[in-house]
Amino acid sequence: MVGLYTIGPPPVEATSEQEVELMSTPEEVMETYVALWRATDAPERRRLAEYALTEDGVIIYPGVEERGWDEVVAAIGGFHELVLGAQIVATSGVEQHHGWLRATWRLTRADGTVQFDGVDVAELAPDGRFRRVIGFHDPLPPLT
Repeated sequence: MVGLYTIGPPPVEATSEQEVELMSTPEEVMETYVALWRATDAPERRRLAEYALTEDGVIIYPGVEERGWDEVVAAIGGFHELVLGAQIVATSGVEQHHGWLRATWRLTRADGTVQFDGVDVAELAPDGRFRRVIGFHDPLPPLT
């Protein structure tokens, strides 16, 4: 398992799809994405964003829709300002098929109590990074 803040350098952009190599496993990219959400330092968030997301990558959560590294890094910085000391932790492995994956996570407050659980569904780009990430908060609403 790769450490949260010891993920390798950001990938180099390829000039054509034929030159694109798989940068990491989906598990490593997800781990980097979780580390991105945990990072409180803006330059570290930028480095992790470049490793986990394509340059035009999109993240969508309830109340959040950001495109590109700059917007994503700024939005996560805003998250840290809003919920001081909160942490995102992975709560599952990665399930993947047909260029998509899903994994679950938990948002904990600074005192360690659980705020809520969630699930991310991500589309993989040809180089293995995330092209789009859509997050949902649990639990699902009950049937009516």
